[in-house]
Amino acid sequence: MALVFGGEKSGLSNEETIKCQMLVHIPANPDYVSLNLAAAVQVMAFASRVKDLIVPQLQRLVGVGGEYLFVNIDSARFSGLEAALARRLPAGFAVNASYTYLEAHDGNGARLEKRPRHSVGLRLGWQSGPWRAGFDAQYSAAQLLASTAPGQPLKPAPDLLRAGANVSRELGQGLVFSAGVDNLTRLRLADESPLFTGAEPPRTWRVALRGRW
Repeated sequence: MALVFGGEKSGLSNEETIKCQMLVHIPANPDYVSLNLAAAVQVMAFASRVKDLIVPQLQRLVGVGGEYLFVNIDSARFSGLEAALARRLPAGFAVNASYTYLEAHDGNGARLEKRPRHSVGLRLGWQSGPWRAGFDAQYSAAQLLASTAPGQPLKPAPDLLRAGANVSRELGQGLVFSAGVDNLTRLRLADESPLFTGAEPPRTWRVALRGRW
């Protein structure tokens, strides 16, 4: 599946339009009838129905993890809104941001677990000559998780923030040196809530030397 966007002046050509299975028009100001693709602003609403969705149900806790039974749900409905922004800034900087609002329910209208209602992503990048650097952050909120007591209603989970950073330099002769850090905020799911039955990898530093010839 692919999303195809036309140019700012004329949009998609007739030949390109014929090849598309579905067309989407985003209303805009009549004085500015096209969106600025240089800024790459995208807004998409979606709605889908799923049959025979398989979801895990917690049966019992085992240490810091859990024992699950995979259950078939007759039907589920997903709807929401996605928005993304990519823009170049002065001095070699660029920013990419995204936001997703999601409503996920089973056939009876109950919310599904492990599907945050709000998800936000942010990346700030910088490039100057052979140098590149970046900072990434992901934020999720308003999700439900299985209760630690099997058979009980789903419980609200705490909001989560994950972050990482990286830097690299081209050394010439096809060599690139890079370094980065994951889980910059030292997030530990067990400290956030007992509802989380998985473990988050600890803060991890990475150093690499890559070559391409």
